[in-house]
Order: sequence, then C-alpha cells, then structure tokens
Amino acid sequence: MRILLLLASLVSLTACPSAGESRYHCDFVNATTGQEDRCQERSVDPLIGATSEQTFLDTCDVSQGVSGSGPCPTDGIVGGCLYDDNGGLETVTDWYYAPMTLADVEAECAGEGTVVQP
Repeated sequence: MRILLLLASLVSLTACPSAGESRYHCDFVNATTGQEDRCQERSVDPLIGATSEQTFLDTCDVSQGVSGSGPCPTDGIVGGCLYDDNGGLETVTDWYYAPMTLADVEAECAGEGTVVQP
C-alpha cells in the first residue's frame, strides 16, 4: 500500500508543473553587441530547473546576451511566441520588442509556437 501511494505521488508530481517554477531570461535587446529585438524567457519546473537554468544562462552569456533571473523586461514588448519543451516541464517564450510589429511576431512564430500577448 505504501509503495502504491508513493507511486501515485510521483505520478502527480510529474503530471503538471509545480507552482514553484523558476524563471530566467536571456535579453538580446540590451546586449552590448549583436543586438536583437528579442528576449527569451524560460519557466522551468524545479524537478529539472537547476541544470537547465545554469546551462541556459551560460549559453546566453556566450551568445553575448544579458542573462538574468526572473522574467524578461516588459517595456516595449509587442508580443511573444510560446513554445513548450520537455513534456510541459519547461516553457520557452521569445518576447519581441518594437520596432517589430505583431505581424512580425506572427511570422516568427508561424508553425512553431503560439503567439501570446504580454
């Protein structure tokens, strides 16, 4: 009986992301070189968060973006493209900023993700 309860608990933990998810970003808008009108934001379930976060932040720094914890800056966001990775344990949103338009965001997102509003 205890094993059955333990298995049920593990299944419920993996079935939906935890409310304690971590968020971090890679900002290319405020990068010192290679500027883009984009910031990538990730929300990760704590079950995979630590490894995924450090790898992402290291990759961001190598790509000359500005890495940080928390969400992307919100000033000037036109729209975003939401992607879902790792069976729902990780979500990725590319936020786009002016001078891009919502039509530009829709084109970037076409067939790969879902357009979202800030």
